[in-house]
Amino acid sequence: MLTALILIAVLLAGDDPTPAPSPEPTEIGRVRASVPACSVLSGLVAPSVAAAVKSDERFVQTAVDLAQYIRIIDDPWDKGTAARPGTLSKIERAASAMLQDALTINRALGDPRVAADVNDPDVLAERAQLQQVYATQMARASVLIEFVQRERMSMMRANSGMYSEDTSHPTSPPAPVLDQQVPAPVFGQPHLQGIEFSDKQQINDWTKAITTSVNRSESSAMRALQKIIANCHP
Repeated sequence: MLTALILIAVLLAGDDPTPAPSPEPTEIGRVRASVPACSVLSGLVAPSVAAAVKSDERFVQTAVDLAQYIRIIDDPWDKGTAARPGTLSKIERAASAMLQDALTINRALGDPRVAADVNDPDVLAERAQLQQVYATQMARASVLIEFVQRERMSMMRANSGMYSEDTSHPTSPPAPVLDQQVPAPVFGQPHLQGIEFSDKQQINDWTKAITTSVNRSESSAMRALQKIIANCHP
């Protein structure tokens, strides 16, 4: 699925994002593809897909870092060392980057070319799929940010002041969804118990569930957009 998203992003990125307007939809074979829909595809959908792909790639490494973090906090020798805040900061940086990737899609949704009152069914379909992808991307970034914030609070309670420097620059809060009609998935937080075997299983199940939900959302969006993509790229 990820490879397909990359190919689509590469295919669309080379297009002129603002093709010359036409009073009538362009005839492509036996299907009429509207020029506005093709403009949205290349100018807004493609950058959004590229942002989603980039975020997916970040999460692959973040899942590894989360497993490493669990090993550290469940090791009595490592949990009090600099390895814990260092690894958590790495996770936070990735979560912040994922948040910015999600906001790229949010900005696309705010573009007047995909306004909710546009009278073009293909454009409205594109908007709906951007909303779906945005909802899942933002949910993932938000739950990671919440995880980091909870762990920082836990460290502060364990040793007041030791990690104050790490909390002096909090992650920016998520931006509101624009006219969002698609419910965002709820991932919750892993239930860590301080037992390495159990906690590793928890974190692995958590990251797997997040990955499955994101992949399902993106695959569904791409399937829904296939006809528009085909019409704009005969």
